[in-house]
Amino acid sequence: MEFGEGRYVEFMAFVQFWGRITQNNPGSLVNQVPEDATYDISIRRYRIKMDGQPSKHMYFALQIGQNNINYITRVTPSVSLLDAYAEFRPLRAFNIGLGKSTWTGLSRYSAPAAGSELMYDIPMVPLSTVNISDDILRNLGIYVKGQVSKLDYRLLLAKPLNIAGLDGAIPPQENISEFAVNSSSRKTTGYFKWMFFDAESNNSPFSAGTYLGSKKILNIGAGFKTQNRAFWHLSQGDTVITDLTQFSVDVFLDLPLNTEKNTVLTFYTAFFAYEMGPNYLRNIGPNNPIPGLDQTSRSFNGRGNAFPAIGTGQTSYTQAGYLFPRFKNTKAGQLQVVADLQVSDYERLNDLMVIYNLGLNWYIHDHYSKWSLNVQNRPVFYNTQSGIEKQDSKWMLVLQYQFKI
Repeated sequence: MEFGEGRYVEFMAFVQFWGRITQNNPGSLVNQVPEDATYDISIRRYRIKMDGQPSKHMYFALQIGQNNINYITRVTPSVSLLDAYAEFRPLRAFNIGLGKSTWTGLSRYSAPAAGSELMYDIPMVPLSTVNISDDILRNLGIYVKGQVSKLDYRLLLAKPLNIAGLDGAIPPQENISEFAVNSSSRKTTGYFKWMFFDAESNNSPFSAGTYLGSKKILNIGAGFKTQNRAFWHLSQGDTVITDLTQFSVDVFLDLPLNTEKNTVLTFYTAFFAYEMGPNYLRNIGPNNPIPGLDQTSRSFNGRGNAFPAIGTGQTSYTQAGYLFPRFKNTKAGQLQVVADLQVSDYERLNDLMVIYNLGLNWYIHDHYSKWSLNVQNRPVFYNTQSGIEKQDSKWMLVLQYQFKI
């Protein structure tokens, strides 16, 4: 809705539904009964957003939503306030805002636009502190952003969330780093990208996975994230405090090949270097379908679909897609084949952590009505006398439907 003199208010909503078959990690339990495979329907995420300009140079955003509503969610979780921030925009080159937001640095997909992703779901490795010192990627802080010629930048200064009492609050262990409960140091993060062709909008913090031919994009970016005294571990029984230091570089290409047929090549690749203390490693199971774990038969991965996603070490991540020509019946939409690959050399693992996805997207009406079929292969690691080694792999098949208004 527009009110003249540049004032407006707009609304957005989207929902992603999953139908899934998961080969579970060893030791997975449902109601104390071993379950090798799980079939389930879930809501991966939903969002309802209102934003606008109450005056020429002021902007605001409010967003609510929730993730991972599945069959083990006994009571539908309360609606979470995800974003609530205000922003002063005196110049294209300089905007300043404060509140709770996803304005963050490190990499392009540290603030992914989940409603316009290339893959069926967002990659985990750019989300280095998700749901530990931030809330579903969100931070309470102050940020600056802008665009100067072809340069797009963002910088954030935030107060990390208190992790005492969370799953991420683990007592210090000998030579194994974990997030420190008593850490209250500030978090600083930034991301800079050079846009060679079309400019991307910085009205929102979120980065699209593909523009489906509406833009010609080639960006090169680099970013960082730091937090003093973020981790602790024991060294010969003494508590040692260490810092969080992370860097990344990435390249994003979204290239229309044939404008008449609307064929598009999409490519993204990134390299991450994470220093999170000695042997830090975190297993993540997105929308995990398993509530319990038998400690006597478990793998290192933990329950359900978890895998070692984030840790001290280096990671390369790549995704690519090809959008086929439109169907002759234009109402039938378009098909797109996609794939991604994460290869991580984590300090704590004896072997490389390699996980990949292969998928097919059917765009009935761009990102507003979209089906995705995806198969994932993940490694399963075990504690052995020689260390933590890969000894198996498991599959997960996901059919997703997304609608957006």
